[in-house]
Amino acid sequence: MIGKALILYGSPKGMRGASANLANFFSDRLTSSGLEVKKVALYKSIDDQESIDQMMNAFNEADLVLLSFPTYTDTL
Repeated sequence: MIGKALILYGSPKGMRGASANLANFFSDRLTSSGLEVKKVALYKSIDDQESIDQMMNAFNEADLVLLSFPTYTDTL
């Protein structure tokens, strides 16, 4: 059984972007299935080492990792 999920989303539009909407959609579904879900906005988390360390710890603890990124080429 999966216990922890990590959703990494990379939209530079923040919560207005499709990547964030997909992250929220899957977070809601996984949470309702009993999983502990952590979402990380990569666009904001790559600026300082503390955020990177927290993200890596969450990655190492996760049983499931979902990636949600824009499909346009200038931000991936």
